[in-house]
Amino acid sequence: MSSIIQRINDILKADLHHMIDQMEDPERMLKQIIRDTEEYIGEAKVSVVKALAAEKQLFNQLQENRAQSVAWADKAEYALRNGQEEMAKMALTRKFEYEQIADSLKPSWSSAKDTAQRLREQLKATEAKLLEMSRKRAALVARQRAAKAQQALSRTLVRFKSGLETQNNFVNIEERIAQAEAEAQAITEVLDEQESLEKAFATQQKELVIEEELAVLKQKIQIQPRKADWQDC
Repeated sequence: MSSIIQRINDILKADLHHMIDQMEDPERMLKQIIRDTEEYIGEAKVSVVKALAAEKQLFNQLQENRAQSVAWADKAEYALRNGQEEMAKMALTRKFEYEQIADSLKPSWSSAKDTAQRLREQLKATEAKLLEMSRKRAALVARQRAAKAQQALSRTLVRFKSGLETQNNFVNIEERIAQAEAEAQAITEVLDEQESLEKAFATQQKELVIEEELAVLKQKIQIQPRKADWQDC
């Protein structure tokens, strides 16, 4: 019986929210706690019934011995009224014996009564605790699932943030490559412009040389007539 009382006390003292925090699988553990509590309540009910029966039995014995004590007191009085002093003494002796038995039963009955009362109160409190746990189980399980979902979402956000940083690094690299390409294109354009300018200067130089050679040739023709002209002379 003491183990049942201890189990009931443990259940009554249990902090359901603290238990949830310590559980690896709250949903499964809550079901197990409720099953265990139902089992303890079943055992406690048997113990309470036995305690009540024992208390009732002691009470009946106490009342019976008290009744016998009163009855033998009446017999002693009746015997004495009829002049039977020895019979009165015998009756008083039996009265005393029943009184002693009643006095010895009273502490046991009182203790059994207190135990039965305490068990009934604890049983009632445990049944209320079971009702509370059953009522809260769905809400607690829902909260635990929501907490898991929040944790998963937080981890996803962390990964997403890390991914954004990686993406930003990629964008920076891409921008640097684009900048390098633009610089290369600009250098190419500058070089092309320089080459075109050089070609223009080269063409102009070539034209100047040709013009100079043409002028020299014209001058030569003016000084020296054609061979046919020479022959005519």
